[in-house]
Amino acid sequence: QRDALLGRTAPPPTRVVSVREWLAAKGLEELTQVFIDHEYTDVNAIEEMGLVEDDLDFLGITNPAHRNILMERTGEDDDDNFLRQSASGILAELSDEDAESSGIAAWLQGLGLKQYTANFVQNDYNDLVVIRDMGLEDDDLDFLQITDPDHRNILKSQFK
Repeated sequence: QRDALLGRTAPPPTRVVSVREWLAAKGLEELTQVFIDHEYTDVNAIEEMGLVEDDLDFLGITNPAHRNILMERTGEDDDDNFLRQSASGILAELSDEDAESSGIAAWLQGLGLKQYTANFVQNDYNDLVVIRDMGLEDDDLDFLQITDPDHRNILKSQFK
């Protein structure tokens, strides 16, 4: 009451997020039991400290796409080139005609979804900045013939 009288307000209570909710927001709810079994349940600590390779090895998470998402390797900064940067390192020997699709190939490879490169390129989904700005919706993923629910969640989670 005294703080209210002095014009000070208490900070809003922090909402406690369960590890299930946290993983679900990343499209990885199926990993909930793994985190619980290994006592990785303090979401605040996980977010503050981040997850590193050793953590994911300890948890037994081997899927490259899941590892990238959990270590936030895909980036969510405001730079227009964040997707291109996350896709850097693609083979330098690509020909000029392959250069347009190289960013898509590297990005999908980084997510563990390189098998969809042709789907993206053949359907003119080859500009990472445009994809970032527009996002990927269910209609896009249907058009790209991506039917695996886990893969759809991984792709959609990149643009939240």
